[in-house]
Amino acid sequence: MAVIVVALLILLLVGLAVGGVAALRSSVGDPEPLGQGAKGALGAKAREIDPFAVGEPWRQFVSKATRARTDFAQAVGNVEAGPKRDRLTSIGQRIDLAVDDVWSVARDGHELSKGRSRINLGETRQRLGAVTGDDETAKATRDALQSQIDSAERINAGIDQTERRLELLIARLDESVARAAELSATSSDPEAISRLDTDMTDLVDDLEALRQAVAETDHLGELGELDSGPSSETGSADTGPTTFGGETGTPATG
Repeated sequence: MAVIVVALLILLLVGLAVGGVAALRSSVGDPEPLGQGAKGALGAKAREIDPFAVGEPWRQFVSKATRARTDFAQAVGNVEAGPKRDRLTSIGQRIDLAVDDVWSVARDGHELSKGRSRINLGETRQRLGAVTGDDETAKATRDALQSQIDSAERINAGIDQTERRLELLIARLDESVARAAELSATSSDPEAISRLDTDMTDLVDDLEALRQAVAETDHLGELGELDSGPSSETGSADTGPTTFGGETGTPATG
């Protein structure tokens, strides 16, 4: 009888212990798997980046940017604690900003591409050529069709310039990461780190300017200039060349 009582007491104690652990886990949550802490150090925007949420060519830009950030983090992780690691970690914060801007530009570029896909240039040109007569209806029809063509050509130019500008900035990001990896493996060189710091700051500024230029587009095909100074007065959105990303592009014709 005594043995049975002891056994029952043991089972009761085990049940209470298991229930207490379950209650504790439900209140604080399961512990994070190894490596999740590093992910938590990323900014909120960085955790939301998904290259597969956008189509090509924007997806490849996002993939390259996120891969560059990962390579940089791995390089800095190999540096012993000290001033050099602190400086490189500070540069890493600007790399986070750069990747976030690449993601923003890619999403807006994806929307531009979607807008462009809604316009069939070949069919619209055929319809324009088939319009006859000089009455008000014919003129209004020609104007409407020509407006669609102009819009598509401006979007083509904007997409092309954004792609080329983003490709250049991603190349600069890759170069900076390669320099950081070299610095992490060599003796401390304050001047080299300072130059890298300055170059990364310039890169972030250029990416932010590109992001704003795309984000501030009033509507599809109406693209602003990246220059911080007065707007150019040479040419209009309808008749002149489109300026975007510091470059001048000729609207596509197909």
